[in-house]
Amino acid sequence: MKKCKHGCGQRAKYKRKDGSGCCSKFSASCPALRKKNSDKIKKAHKDGRCSGWSQLENPNRGWSKGLTKKKDGRIRKRAEIRRKNIQSGKTKLPKRVTSKATREKLSKARTKYLEKTGGHTAWFNFNLCGKKVKLQGTWELEVAKVLVESYEKIDRTTLIFGHRRYTPDFFIEDLGVYLEVKGFYRDRDKKKYTEFFSFNPGVDVRMLHGKPTLDRFLAGEIGVLDLPKLIDTLDM
Repeated sequence: MKKCKHGCGQRAKYKRKDGSGCCSKFSASCPALRKKNSDKIKKAHKDGRCSGWSQLENPNRGWSKGLTKKKDGRIRKRAEIRRKNIQSGKTKLPKRVTSKATREKLSKARTKYLEKTGGHTAWFNFNLCGKKVKLQGTWELEVAKVLVESYEKIDRTTLIFGHRRYTPDFFIEDLGVYLEVKGFYRDRDKKKYTEFFSFNPGVDVRMLHGKPTLDRFLAGEIGVLDLPKLIDTLDM
């Protein structure tokens, strides 16, 4: 019976390219060779000839654990290579597809959380024509005070498009117009509004955007119908 070439004493079940035999399909899995390699690595660490695997008392600890690209040149080099590969398209990142049911569940949970906690912006309770609502930020609060003095019927209505919901800040029933108050107008907002108007192209939503426009509106220089339509701002 032919025995393993690495000296473990077991029967050689697999034949190597050089004609010798090994007890395992992969030589590195042989118990004798594993012990031999382990002893060499430990000796190299004790002699100071190896870097990285610093805590020998915990051999399961990865050599890069706790290191960052700011602290270690090897990590920095690998991060740079990966970044370039992703930019060039050589490395393809996996696409995480979220199902429609999961998106609806997350949307409802997020809405419930914001209604309960107020999110990251101050919220104010306000009596909007007999209906108690929560207004997000001082801008909405100041605009609401002007609206209740100028119009009789103001509400807050949720509009549905696809699997999503959109609630403009105010619905002025006297004019049949919605009003959206925006301090920051981000690309993600435009993406949402673009999707909304693809389902509801005929809905009239006016946009009050920016501090100068807010000041003019509060001073009575311009009214709701003087504000631009939200759908017209998407190409800006």
